[in-house]
Amino acid sequence: MTNDLSPISIDERPLELASPEDRLHALRQTIGDSLAAIRRAAQILGIMEKAGDDLSTVPMHMLRMLRRINAEQLLPDVAVKLSGMLRQKVALLPLPEQHRMLDPETTLDVLLPDGEIGRIAPQRLTPQQVKQVFGDGFIRTPVEQRASWRDGAPNPMRRGRPAGEKLVEVDKARGGVNYHGHFITRATLMRWLTDL
Repeated sequence: MTNDLSPISIDERPLELASPEDRLHALRQTIGDSLAAIRRAAQILGIMEKAGDDLSTVPMHMLRMLRRINAEQLLPDVAVKLSGMLRQKVALLPLPEQHRMLDPETTLDVLLPDGEIGRIAPQRLTPQQVKQVFGDGFIRTPVEQRASWRDGAPNPMRRGRPAGEKLVEVDKARGGVNYHGHFITRATLMRWLTDL
């Protein structure tokens, strides 16, 4: 990655990235372009499927995502703006809840290890908290979160780790780390570090 702030071009359009405002504007514009592109891809996939085109070269995860966007079961914003397990869990929610999870003002009740209830924005949840808070297609109440600990879900009140298990393993092939059996992407790690 370069630190050069000279103009770059995306789609043959030069971008000036000399100031924080310029960079933020360019980032927002690119995210907007990504959203438009994914909507268009979903429409094209719908046309291809109606025509009976061969889709064997399209990755299965992409097919599933585009089909759900086309069927209005998944917001393109969820596919573009969220990542990892949070994206997987939010994608299973009804559309109004998907909208709510994207709202920067939204916070969720999270049962903390000390038994208190914290209010945490969805994007600030750790992978462990995502598993604790989200079921498949619903958001657990704190009471349901405590019950899930009894039903075999990892309990954050239990300290330590299994004997012989490494705490963190770098996974270069996938571009991230495995932490207690959870894969965390490089982008997520970088986002967490910049939030410090």
